[in-house]
Amino acid sequence: MHTLAVQLSRVVDLSSLDDLARLHLDLQSTADDYTPCQLVGGAIAYLNFEGVMVPSLRRAGAVNLVIYTTNLGADSHILLSESRDL
Repeated sequence: MHTLAVQLSRVVDLSSLDDLARLHLDLQSTADDYTPCQLVGGAIAYLNFEGVMVPSLRRAGAVNLVIYTTNLGADSHILLSESRDL
Protein backbone atom coordinates (compact mmCIF):
# COMPACT_ATOMS: atom_id res chain seq x y z
CA MET A 1 0.00 0.00 0.00
CA HIS A 2 1.27 3.45 -0.86
CA THR A 3 0.62 6.79 0.79
CA LEU A 4 0.92 9.89 -1.36
CA ALA A 5 1.48 13.51 -0.43
CA VAL A 6 -0.57 15.54 -2.91
CA GLN A 7 -0.67 19.28 -3.48
CA LEU A 8 -3.11 20.51 -6.12
CA SER A 9 -4.36 24.01 -6.92
CA ARG A 10 -7.52 23.43 -8.95
CA VAL A 11 -9.80 20.66 -7.64
CA VAL A 12 -13.57 20.36 -8.02
CA ASP A 13 -15.24 19.09 -4.84
CA LEU A 14 -18.24 16.89 -5.69
CA SER A 15 -17.86 14.78 -2.56
CA SER A 16 -21.37 15.35 -1.21
CA LEU A 17 -24.49 13.71 -2.54
CA ASP A 18 -26.10 17.17 -2.73
CA ASP A 19 -23.37 18.29 -5.13
CA LEU A 20 -24.01 15.27 -7.33
CA ALA A 21 -27.77 15.82 -7.23
CA ARG A 22 -27.29 19.36 -8.57
CA LEU A 23 -25.61 17.74 -11.58
CA HIS A 24 -28.46 15.22 -11.88
CA LEU A 25 -26.17 12.36 -10.84
CA ASP A 26 -27.54 9.67 -8.54
CA LEU A 27 -25.20 6.95 -7.27
CA GLN A 28 -27.97 4.35 -7.41
CA SER A 29 -28.86 5.05 -11.04
CA THR A 30 -25.24 5.28 -12.19
CA ALA A 31 -24.24 1.94 -10.64
CA ASP A 32 -24.77 0.12 -13.95
CA ASP A 33 -24.06 2.96 -16.38
CA TYR A 34 -21.06 5.19 -15.71
CA THR A 35 -21.69 7.38 -18.77
CA PRO A 36 -23.16 10.39 -16.88
CA CYS A 37 -20.23 10.35 -14.41
CA GLN A 38 -17.73 10.03 -17.25
CA LEU A 39 -19.28 13.02 -19.01
CA VAL A 40 -18.96 15.17 -15.89
CA GLY A 41 -15.40 13.96 -15.29
CA GLY A 42 -14.50 14.66 -18.91
CA ALA A 43 -15.86 18.19 -18.67
CA ILE A 44 -13.84 18.80 -15.49
CA ALA A 45 -10.68 17.56 -17.21
CA TYR A 46 -11.45 19.62 -20.33
CA LEU A 47 -11.74 22.75 -18.15
CA ASN A 48 -8.15 22.03 -17.01
CA PHE A 49 -8.88 21.20 -13.39
CA GLU A 50 -6.24 19.02 -11.75
CA GLY A 51 -8.68 16.75 -10.00
CA VAL A 52 -12.13 16.02 -8.64
CA MET A 53 -13.25 14.69 -5.26
CA VAL A 54 -16.15 12.24 -5.51
CA PRO A 55 -17.97 9.84 -3.17
CA SER A 56 -16.77 6.25 -3.27
CA LEU A 57 -19.19 3.74 -4.79
CA ARG A 58 -17.46 0.93 -2.89
CA ARG A 59 -17.36 2.32 0.64
CA ALA A 60 -20.06 4.50 2.16
CA GLY A 61 -18.73 7.78 3.54
CA ALA A 62 -15.38 7.51 1.76
CA VAL A 63 -14.19 10.08 -0.76
CA ASN A 64 -11.98 9.43 -3.78
CA LEU A 65 -9.63 11.97 -5.33
CA VAL A 66 -9.34 11.53 -9.09
CA ILE A 67 -6.21 13.29 -10.37
CA TYR A 68 -5.82 14.40 -13.98
CA THR A 69 -2.03 14.17 -14.20
CA THR A 70 -1.91 15.84 -17.61
CA ASN A 71 -3.46 18.97 -16.05
CA LEU A 72 -1.01 19.39 -13.16
CA GLY A 73 0.24 22.93 -12.66
CA ALA A 74 3.84 23.94 -12.02
CA ASP A 75 3.22 24.34 -8.27
CA SER A 76 1.39 21.02 -7.89
CA HIS A 77 3.03 17.75 -6.91
CA ILE A 78 2.37 14.11 -6.11
CA LEU A 79 5.03 12.51 -3.93
CA LEU A 80 5.31 8.98 -2.60
CA SER A 81 5.54 9.40 1.17
CA GLU A 82 5.23 5.78 2.35
CA SER A 83 5.08 2.22 1.00
CA ARG A 84 4.32 -0.96 2.91
CA ASP A 85 3.31 -4.53 2.23
CA LEU A 86 -0.21 -5.62 3.07
